[in-house]
Amino acid sequence: MEKFPLQETKEDFYLGAGRMVPYKKFDLLVETFLQLPEKKLVLIGDGPERKSLEKMAAGASNIQFLGRVSDEDMTLYFGQAQAFILPQKEDAGIVQLEAMSSGTPVIAYKAGGALDVITENERGVFFEEQTSDALMRAIENFELKKWDYKKIHEETKQFNNESFVKNFCEIVERRFG
Repeated sequence: MEKFPLQETKEDFYLGAGRMVPYKKFDLLVETFLQLPEKKLVLIGDGPERKSLEKMAAGASNIQFLGRVSDEDMTLYFGQAQAFILPQKEDAGIVQLEAMSSGTPVIAYKAGGALDVITENERGVFFEEQTSDALMRAIENFELKKWDYKKIHEETKQFNNESFVKNFCEIVERRFG
């Protein structure tokens, strides 16, 4: 997570990133932002659903598809986004940690691994259902809050490789030691 430096100056866009496949729920992001023309969505990634998502978003000036980007550019986008949106259930997704390492809060579907790493109203907000109405409410809730980007960045350090190995060894020692 060290490669994602804190960036406290955010730009006026929401970010979604990943492989564009059905279970990643990019269609939910597009559907939601079609109803929010005053808010900008940047989507990074590629995959079999990209063309249908672009067709779905045709004519929407607030939705931008960037395709694949370099690791360096991805780091910049994570840092610049006002929020990263995680619309799918991920058991142990790393992408939300990368966003938070940049000091960027996450708007996430309330399921899976997101529950383990996102403290609601401190590192992000959740939405209960995978619907555009629920996501719009979460975005509205997100925008009402004052975010401490430095705190988000600092708290994410607990999820680095060294901490993971240390915690894992402690569990093994307690269990088998």
